[in-house]
Amino acid sequence: MSIAAAVETWLGPVEPDVVATLEHHAEVMALQPGDVLFREGDVARACFLVLEGRVGAYGAGACLGCAEALSSSTFATTVTALRESRVARLPVEALEAAFPRSALALARGAVVKEPAARWAFVRLDESPRLVEAAARLVAALGPAQHVSGPTLDRAWLEAQPGPVVLDVDVTRREWLRHVDHVVLLAEAGASPALRPVEERLGGCARTLMLIHRDRSRRPSGTARWLARRPGVRHLHIADDFDRAARVLTGRSIAVALSGGASRGFAHIGALRALREAGIPIDAFGGTSTGAAMGAQAAMGLGFDEMVELNQRIFSLKPFREVTLPVFSLIGGTRVDRGLQEAYGDLELEDLWIPHLAVSASLSTAKLFVHERGPVWKAVRASCSLPAVAVPVLEDGQLLIDGGLINNLPVDLLRERGAGRVIAFNASGTGGALGGPASPAFPSPWRAMWSRLTAGAEGGAGLPGIIEILMRSVQLASDGHARAMGELADFHLRFPVEQYGLLEVERVREIATAGYTHAKPHVARWKVAM
Repeated sequence: MSIAAAVETWLGPVEPDVVATLEHHAEVMALQPGDVLFREGDVARACFLVLEGRVGAYGAGACLGCAEALSSSTFATTVTALRESRVARLPVEALEAAFPRSALALARGAVVKEPAARWAFVRLDESPRLVEAAARLVAALGPAQHVSGPTLDRAWLEAQPGPVVLDVDVTRREWLRHVDHVVLLAEAGASPALRPVEERLGGCARTLMLIHRDRSRRPSGTARWLARRPGVRHLHIADDFDRAARVLTGRSIAVALSGGASRGFAHIGALRALREAGIPIDAFGGTSTGAAMGAQAAMGLGFDEMVELNQRIFSLKPFREVTLPVFSLIGGTRVDRGLQEAYGDLELEDLWIPHLAVSASLSTAKLFVHERGPVWKAVRASCSLPAVAVPVLEDGQLLIDGGLINNLPVDLLRERGAGRVIAFNASGTGGALGGPASPAFPSPWRAMWSRLTAGAEGGAGLPGIIEILMRSVQLASDGHARAMGELADFHLRFPVEQYGLLEVERVREIATAGYTHAKPHVARWKVAM
């Protein structure tokens, strides 16, 4: 595709002098599969017009990075070429020269167009189960064209308006350069060793699809597969090929769950409402309590199972474990024991539904996203309130509650390809902690006495230090959470201010309140989907 044709695909009909200006300033770049076009955090000094091939999720006629370039901001994600591609780099000066100032808003708002995808399914073993799995996956993709044969009609392939499945030897260069994504089909119980065919695939984007006989046994050993295939995403599939098709075609539904201490138990009820409405969930992402609830849902637990599990965890009364306040106000023994008993040796890679947990790194002052490793440790890090709980050590970093930076990780789910994101916010609707009726704050001794002697004056209704720190964490990212709610397709904030942040004994009551509040909203969302 020429620059002129790509510009017309991007913006529609434009004046000839606009095209001429862009052509004059354009720098055409050739990319190989795996080449990085731009990286997360890079300052945007240009946008990129795809002329041929596929870059990230986009094909010819798509413009990437226009809004970032015009606002001199940084790129939010790293984008790589999925196959051999040609891209025109358009510096900011070219945009400013080509468009009059009044037209810049149009350029900023231009929508990139996602082309039809091209997949190749590669069976890592020639077992009957994988042959059947490939056939069922093709059927689940619906109207996808199924192409096989010794020759390739490139013009026909480029002209196809819908997705295409290539049933060919994709290790041959003439086929490989036309593939956007390779799906590796493997039996879950097979050897995780690399197959010779994989070594000939080059830098193509890949998804490892581990096929299970049924769901009678939870997945295990996934880390061994991924260690040999860095950068490859994975899916566990039993009979749910519809879910696999949604993920591959960008139609997956993800759920983001916020922190909120005990108020986060409202997520249990909201997830029940989604299940009852028949809304499938293809991925979870959560912060703090949301990280714990997402992990439990990704394990396949239902409403009563989640309620009972959290009752067991908090029956150990972790907030009452007094310790020498050097690193934290409470010790970590009880909470570690409760989480280890709850999640056992389960790893994030082995969850039926993908789940990410968010924590904050004191070492790097950046977000830390958990997608690998023990579930209990990821939840522990995401829930480690600063100064209250002992930080978690991982990869040489000190990790604390992710609510400090991102209390509602809608953006992270979007970056990982979610087609639609449902966001549940359990941090409340803005209610504040109570304060004393008198003009002066009571002494800590008087407040302590009031807590020990029911009915005494001077400290009733006042928050303790743990509640103050919890609320401070929520305030730190409340504005970001509101922005994340706007980024979601469907967003619900629970009115849960009547529940104290530490009322963990009210699990079932809070979960039921979340269900009651979410049910009518979810019913409306179902109609809109």
